Amino acid sequence: MLLGGGAKRYPYEFSEMRGRLSKQIKTVIQQVRQTDEKIAPKGESVVEMTLHPAFLAKSYFPQQLLSEFGLRHVSSRGRFVHPEVSLRKDEPPEGEAAPVLFVAGSAEKFEAMESSLKEEGLPKSFQDDFRKIENFEIFHAEQKVKWIDSVAPVIGHSSQREVRKPLLSAELD
Repeated sequence: MLLGGGAKRYPYEFSEMRGRLSKQIKTVIQQVRQTDEKIAPKGESVVEMTLHPAFLAKSYFPQQLLSEFGLRHVSSRGRFVHPEVSLRKDEPPEGEAAPVLFVAGSAEKFEAMESSLKEEGLPKSFQDDFRKIENFEIFHAEQKVKWIDSVAPVIGHSSQREVRKPLLSAELD
């Protein structure tokens, strides 16, 4: 009896999704080019890269794809989506949980990403990372999470040296 394992099922073939994804990336490039420089530090804008719900686990993070094009992962969150192709027998009415990656990059970096979709000899690992993407769109300021007046915990991280110094001086007092 086999449990789990086996090859990962992808909802899309690379050849069928490259056109759809290319259009989405081209739209993002146009929007990035129209973005006011005041709100695009270093000429970079943030886009939402929604992965297909089948790739919810951290192990499916498209690190190689982001690294290849010099894109930076700045944050993530979950969202319920209705994918074009569901791998589930019964899709829930509210949709399926999917990871949304917030990725920063310049128009030139997104252009390089879009151009690579046309390459015939693209390595399988890159093709598979592209096949994980359900949607690719610009992140708009009005989509930011709105805070309600309340208390939220904040955790700060610093180097060991920065923490040790105040602790040692406190012990001497």
